[in-house]
Amino acid sequence: MTIHADWRSWTYFFVNGELIAGGRIVDYNLQKQRLRYLRSTGKKASENPYEFGTPEHERWLWERAEGTYDHAWVDPSKSIALSPNDVEALENGRKPDSFVELIDQDPQDFFHGQERTVSTCVPSHEEIE
Repeated sequence: MTIHADWRSWTYFFVNGELIAGGRIVDYNLQKQRLRYLRSTGKKASENPYEFGTPEHERWLWERAEGTYDHAWVDPSKSIALSPNDVEALENGRKPDSFVELIDQDPQDFFHGQERTVSTCVPSHEEIE
């Protein structure tokens, strides 16, 4: 299995003080500053009665939400693992120094459709348990 990172991996939206990034980004409207995203249901993963990887399993953990985003920040270095300073800034609702705030620019356009291979070998779910 190959895992790729793309613009979602390097883009961070804030909706009502909540950080939305990566696979949680569903869709957005740049003109209206609206974001559709996945929000945690608050249910415990360990109590999920559905088979791992099924749509039911995902719906147990995540629900769709929509809101107006306050900020859209991107990491121009396309880091997969953020520095402790970057993590701390994001957790406190601040833009990391090395990030760029996008006002009228589409994050997909900012990264010109670039993609990175993150991993080419991942253990199966059964091997992890």
